[in-house]
Amino acid sequence: MKHLLYVIMPCFIACTQGNSAHNESDTATGDKNSDPVAMAVRMAEADIERNPEGWTIDFQEKPKWEYTHGLMMSAHLKVWEKTGEEKYF
Repeated sequence: MKHLLYVIMPCFIACTQGNSAHNESDTATGDKNSDPVAMAVRMAEADIERNPEGWTIDFQEKPKWEYTHGLMMSAHLKVWEKTGEEKYF
């Protein structure tokens, strides 16, 4: 569970941060590691690759809804709200 928080928290933080002058200048220079939305997208992509079926989070062997699943789906929803890409919905 602890390792999952390292994945979820950056996604959540990146999606909830407002655009600051610092972030805009980093985006203009092409630094994807400084753009919070780009980082959230990268994290979501990695999660989708590791767990193509949402219920397999936390190494579940059969479908079961738990707190972790809701947290991850909430993070993906925030990425979808920022990007508009259907694959995160």
